[in-house]
Amino acid sequence: MHVTLGGIHEGNLAELRLLNDTTFPVRYNDKFYREVLTTLPEFTRYAYVHNKVVGAICCRVEEEEVEEERGDDKREEQQQLSLPALLLQQQQREEGGLTRTPLTKVAHGSMIRAPRRTKRRRRLYIMTLGVQAAYRGQGIGSRLLTSVLDAATRPPQCSSNDPCDLDIEEIYLHVQTSNADAINFYSKFGFVTREIIKNYYKRIEPPDCYILSKTLGRGKNARDWKRETSTAASSTLAELATSATAATAAVGDAEIRGMTHLVCSVQQKGS
Repeated sequence: MHVTLGGIHEGNLAELRLLNDTTFPVRYNDKFYREVLTTLPEFTRYAYVHNKVVGAICCRVEEEEVEEERGDDKREEQQQLSLPALLLQQQQREEGGLTRTPLTKVAHGSMIRAPRRTKRRRRLYIMTLGVQAAYRGQGIGSRLLTSVLDAATRPPQCSSNDPCDLDIEEIYLHVQTSNADAINFYSKFGFVTREIIKNYYKRIEPPDCYILSKTLGRGKNARDWKRETSTAASSTLAELATSATAATAAVGDAEIRGMTHLVCSVQQKGS
């Protein structure tokens, strides 16, 4: 089967609405589709078979400020010392002929912590990844995900507007706890479970979800990740998938009809 990928834009957005309405058990609002149009094109893609849309992946780039990790444990330890201990340590360094280290400013007999530096952290969130039922199991979902992973980790040899300059650290998504197919699928790409959120969904059962995530590294090809997936991570998600399968059987076919799509990753709680 010959599969090609293409961009999502305003002129073909109706195809995405139709795909989502026939693939997912939830309805996405206009805000979701506006966000798709403003996302970098490398992170929103259609899959075509004979010029027909049979799947799509939609991601968004999220940004937040986080404190930088301190690489110098000794300096962190020094900032924790009391003033007398710090002065003694400084004197010992000078007597030993070591390089003098400037003291942190002090006030009222206690140390003043140096302000922590912050950096912008960027993550990629998979809002949806779906394939029409008749085309599942043929590698289309893998092709879509691989294209996004490759774009997110491409070496920075391009213009400032290219996604390779975003320095994306992580990719993650929400997956319904009963969705064994999705859990198994993402485990093949090295995703691990970070946490479980109770009552994440409002209109579908079960309402709980897992957060699955993968730490990214620039310059790594997404296909290499399959070979580098740790046994521990794979076994953990495999256990979750087994539990999800058991839970699905317990719920019954009537309640889970329509839930066998590749992944149900809802943009907002209660969407």
